Amino acid sequence: MMNDSKNRHCPLHSTRHSSESWNPVEFSQQIPAFAGMTEWMKRVTGQMVAALGVALILLSGCAELQEMGLDVDAPEMPSFSGTFDVINPPSSDDIKLLDAVPRQPVLNFRSNPHLGVEVQTAGYSRRPYFLSSPAQVQFSLGQCQAAFLAGDDDGVLPIEVENFLLIEVTQPERDQVIAVGNVEPMLYRGKPVPLLGGKRSTIPAREVRLERLIRTGEPATLTVTPLTNGDNGAVSDVYLVIEDTGRLVTDEATGATRCRPYGQRQN
Repeated sequence: MMNDSKNRHCPLHSTRHSSESWNPVEFSQQIPAFAGMTEWMKRVTGQMVAALGVALILLSGCAELQEMGLDVDAPEMPSFSGTFDVINPPSSDDIKLLDAVPRQPVLNFRSNPHLGVEVQTAGYSRRPYFLSSPAQVQFSLGQCQAAFLAGDDDGVLPIEVENFLLIEVTQPERDQVIAVGNVEPMLYRGKPVPLLGGKRSTIPAREVRLERLIRTGEPATLTVTPLTNGDNGAVSDVYLVIEDTGRLVTDEATGATRCRPYGQRQN
């Protein structure tokens, strides 16, 4: 008689049947509902019961394997020393910040000036006007994540703007302001604002890289304001896209963690 520890992988040993003493097709015909079935249903039911019978026969072979000297109690998954380097496919999230505003004369926006911004220009308005309400979102980034602005949720299309976006990134004890678009030098609350990439109305996707402006692991508040100070005003859809760029790995010697980009082989 085998003890319980030798039977834990053979739960059906005590009720097993041999293929000579049990016919699954004949057994299926004893099911009360079998008589009312069509021929096709009878065949399907017979095949299902037959498959179950094969499974029972296979599971019941543990005793014979033990008699052959095989270890049926070996674990299904061997134990490994160290840790797994789990690989997950890249993932991304997107948040729509601004809805597109079609191109129209600046006269349509002059009722909403931004009094905190002064553009250093002689030919156009020194006070820009809101194209729409500012968008604000709170988020945080992990060590293996990137965040950028784009004109679509796939992070592929550029942003089109006439004239510019004012971008504010705020964290505890850390405020940063930049601008992108077609605009002259400006002041925001009396301080100069860097213009990323020079004057242009088309900003390629992924060019405004927010992970370069914030500290990872800490909450950040992003505010994006579309403004115009020219003859016309317009802006495309604007999305914040956050994506995984790699996976965290731990240095066995030092215990320090770092981000290994996807596609980079382990040294």
